[in-house]
Amino acid sequence: MAEESNYIVIARKWRPQTFDEVVGQEHVTTTLKNAIQSGRIAHAYLFTGPRGVGKTTVARILAKSLNCVNAPTVTPCNKCAACTEINQGTSMDVIEIDGASNRGIDEIRNLRESVRYASVGGKKKVYIIDEVHMLTQEAFNALLKTLEEPPAHVVFVFATTQPLKVPSTIVSRCQRFDFRRIPADKITSRLKEICDAEGFKCDEDALMIIAQRADGSMRDGQSMLEQVLAFSGGSATQQDIGAIAGLRGSELVADIAKAIIEGNESRLLDLVADAFDAGADSLDLISSLTEWLRFLLIASIDSSSQQLLALGKEVRNRLLEDAKGVPSEQLLAMVSMIAEAETTIRRASHKRYLLEALLLRMAKLKGLTKISEIVAMLRGSEPGPGAEPRDPPNPKPEEKNSQNEDPPVSLEDVAIIWRSMVEDLRKTKASLASILDLCEPPKFSDGVYWLEVPSAFHESQILKKHNLRVLTDQLRQLTNTSVVIKTKVKANESKTTSHLTEAASREPLVRMLIENMGGKIVEIRRPERES
Repeated sequence: MAEESNYIVIARKWRPQTFDEVVGQEHVTTTLKNAIQSGRIAHAYLFTGPRGVGKTTVARILAKSLNCVNAPTVTPCNKCAACTEINQGTSMDVIEIDGASNRGIDEIRNLRESVRYASVGGKKKVYIIDEVHMLTQEAFNALLKTLEEPPAHVVFVFATTQPLKVPSTIVSRCQRFDFRRIPADKITSRLKEICDAEGFKCDEDALMIIAQRADGSMRDGQSMLEQVLAFSGGSATQQDIGAIAGLRGSELVADIAKAIIEGNESRLLDLVADAFDAGADSLDLISSLTEWLRFLLIASIDSSSQQLLALGKEVRNRLLEDAKGVPSEQLLAMVSMIAEAETTIRRASHKRYLLEALLLRMAKLKGLTKISEIVAMLRGSEPGPGAEPRDPPNPKPEEKNSQNEDPPVSLEDVAIIWRSMVEDLRKTKASLASILDLCEPPKFSDGVYWLEVPSAFHESQILKKHNLRVLTDQLRQLTNTSVVIKTKVKANESKTTSHLTEAASREPLVRMLIENMGGKIVEIRRPERES
């Protein structure tokens, strides 16, 4: 059997040991150092923020500052017995409690008993409760008694990623510090420092990609670096990252996004198949594609954005190249479509099929004509690139339409505009667009645009305040006149059929197909009884 290794993972080996070594949380460390130097130590602190940003690390440094042989000090020596025991997790005066596994009232009662005893070293006794929001309500109530009248020798530090779940009665008795996500450039600098000190050969672009994927978490960035180093044998290149880190930021995701933007449906399906063959799942692909589309949107708006500068050079150049000539509206619509469909896909049994259908619908955005261009065409003018259609001059009072006059736009034009409007709504309100697909274009009569709907259920959806306002505003802009929309259920639909259609529309699977896939109820059949 091989001899047991004493290897320490990077995240532990390079954990900050003093306030000055903490990265990206200067607003916290500066305040704590000032409090220590002035002797204004609170009896309870609440550290909030995302995972891996330094909450527990700062809590331990605070504990060392209060128990070091030189305490109170803002620079613990990390050599005395107190500092060494805290670093090793063996100190009798610093008790770390996992709130997720010690969340009941019995554990808090035991804590209340132990706080009465003085610290072994004769200084401060520090209780660090991680994920404190996991405590039960009864446990919080028991803890509250201690926080109201804490012993002078005790300091509590509560850490949580979900501060809203901590009762306000607890929060009000603590000094709260909100830890921030660490900027990617600072994570990159720290990773480069680690690589230089450890003798690893790492490309700076590769470190920048790792930092970006860490999403503000120093610990996640260090763990990912270690994984890459283990895979490559002591180096880190962009190829190494792509080989182990899945789809995020990979060439495959970039190619999928490009196929969608170009409307190349055949290539899109081939690329999606390649992604699944490589081991990706639907949710991984959605997450990776959303992130890439976000960066494409940033590139299309501001090519010199600081967020792009934090990426590797090759990735940044690819983004800038793929974003050329792509309207930001198209990218926004793509992101909106993913956001609307993600929950449905997450809950579906056949995630891949729904995902492929979603991506194909996104690919069709390229072929759609803007409503503004259609309106300009109907008015006999041709707008320039990016130009908005010009509104005609305000009509004189005697020229305004009376209720008995023809609509300002012919019924044929209304039909064209209506279908284009539905396609435009599909980008932002897919559920409303799927219902409008079932309706014929509205007919103008006595100053009202009448919309025939297939059932009472569909009528109730259209008449929802927000939906009706969206329709009215859209039609008003397109026809350049005041608009009143009213609905009526098709007269030839029997009560039985209407009832069945409404009932069918409430079925979860049917509703999902209507709202997210643009499905229509064509026929309803009762199940045949067995003889």
